[in-house]
Amino acid sequence: MPTTGQSNQTSRHHAQTDAVTRGKGIDRHVAALEELKLAGAVTGTRSQRISVRVDPGVMRAAAARLGLTNPSDVVNASLAVAAAPDRFKAWWAEADAKLPDDFEPAV
Repeated sequence: MPTTGQSNQTSRHHAQTDAVTRGKGIDRHVAALEELKLAGAVTGTRSQRISVRVDPGVMRAAAARLGLTNPSDVVNASLAVAAAPDRFKAWWAEADAKLPDDFEPAV
């Protein structure tokens, strides 16, 4: 059984890991928006209203991953990440896709 010191150490480690994960989510979101801006897809306004029902656990996980709390920001960031060009997504969409020779998984 962990001692109190070990428990606090584990909590700090998880907090640091979560902060790094959130940072990567934010970086991905920012990069996705930049790609979409370059492609002319970003209008600069948030005027389209949508009404959706989402799994609360998925929403919490996306918010935590992206480091966001506002539901509109989470949805907007998630859509940007989904819509941004990506070599892996392009490969995945191809029916008889094979990994390119220079493909390196992000680990």
